[in-house]
Amino acid sequence: RARPMIRTAILGASGYVGGELLRLIAAHPELAPARLYGESKAGQALGAVHPHLAAIYPDATFEKFDGSLDGVDLVFAALPHGHSQRLAASILDSGVPLVDLGADFRLDDAATYERWYGHAHEAPELLGRFVYGIPELNREAIKSAKAMSAAGCYATAAILALKPLVDAGLVKPDSLIVDAAS
Repeated sequence: RARPMIRTAILGASGYVGGELLRLIAAHPELAPARLYGESKAGQALGAVHPHLAAIYPDATFEKFDGSLDGVDLVFAALPHGHSQRLAASILDSGVPLVDLGADFRLDDAATYERWYGHAHEAPELLGRFVYGIPELNREAIKSAKAMSAAGCYATAAILALKPLVDAGLVKPDSLIVDAAS
């Protein structure tokens, strides 16, 4: 028996991360894009912005986000740094789960956030509500989460490589320094 499709909204669907998310959703058996938000590309066809996705989503167009999440079961925020902070409260208040693909909710402490990013967080009251999205660490919490922050690539690589060593007592967590570059 087929499972019902999860209708998604993508904030920032016209950007690079939004395009990659649409590519991944195209191969997912249970996800379907229902609303594609892209402020600067509103009214344009998805294929004009992401030509490699034109055949997969031939009728899709971008729209401006007006706060409406009608017909949406899950929201992905693929927005530039700082933008998810401005929208998260209203999305979560609507009862629709939110996955932030940026760094806005990866840390759970406002002071730590300010130290690392150089500015105050605009929604510090929400920081503790987001589950850090590494399934190998937080699988059970992710299953029931209404707010999830996607982990960054460097952090994921470092955490997954070092966790077994820390868990086995072979290294002390406070002795670790990860210096990553691309």
